Amino acid sequence: MDCSRRDRAANAWADIYAEGSVVSWLLDIALLQDSGGKISYRDVHEALFRRYPSEQGKGFQAADVKAILAELTGHSWDDWWARNVDAPAPVDFDRLLGSVGLRISYEDSDKTVPTRPWVGWKADQAEGGMKLTGVERGSPAWNAGFVPDDIITAFDGRRVTNDRFDDALTERKVGDVVTVSYFRRDQLLQKTLKLGSIPKNKPKVVKVANATAAQKALYQRWLLASYPAK
Repeated sequence: MDCSRRDRAANAWADIYAEGSVVSWLLDIALLQDSGGKISYRDVHEALFRRYPSEQGKGFQAADVKAILAELTGHSWDDWWARNVDAPAPVDFDRLLGSVGLRISYEDSDKTVPTRPWVGWKADQAEGGMKLTGVERGSPAWNAGFVPDDIITAFDGRRVTNDRFDDALTERKVGDVVTVSYFRRDQLLQKTLKLGSIPKNKPKVVKVANATAAQKALYQRWLLASYPAK
C-alpha cells in the first residue's frame, strides 16, 4: 500500500473519497437528465443492494453496475462509463452545477492574493522542527506530496521551526521553488515545493440569478428538497 496515500486519510482538510463522489455526482445528474427526473443514483444503489446483499458477501464489478444502468434506463451506458470512469476528463463544474440552478462564486474579488507566498499546510511545534497537522487539498504542499505527521526540519538547507516559518517565507516570493527537508517515519527526505499565492476567498456554491423551472425541478429531484428561496 502507498503510505503517502494512506496518510492522507488522516487529513482533515481532504476528502479521501472525493474522486468517487464526483463520479457518483456526475452519474446522478446524468441519470436524472436522461430520465426526466424519474431515475437517480439512488435507484442504482437500491438495485445493487437487492442484487448483492452485504450479508451474502457477494461483491459486484463495473460490468454489473453498467448492466443495472441499462436495465433502469433501457440503453447502454458504456460510452458514458468510458468517458467518466475509465478515462475521466476534467469535470466542468459550471455545467454540472448549472443543470440544477447553481454556480461557483468567489464573490467580487480576485481568487488569490498574488504577493504573499503560501504553502497550504498547518503545523505544530515539534522537536527539531514543525509537525504537519493538515495539508490543504490542491495546495503547493499537497501537490508536492506532503502529508500530516511529516516533520519539517529545513527550508533550502536552513533550519526552520513553526514560530520562524513565516519569517522564512517573507524572504521568498510567489513562484520560488524551495527544497524542504523533512522526516517521515524516522527517514530523512527532501522534496522541492513551488510556493503559491494565498487564496483570498474560498469558492462557494450559490444560486444562479434566474433559475428556470427545469433547473429547479432537477434540483428538487436531485436533493429531494425544494430549490432555495434565498
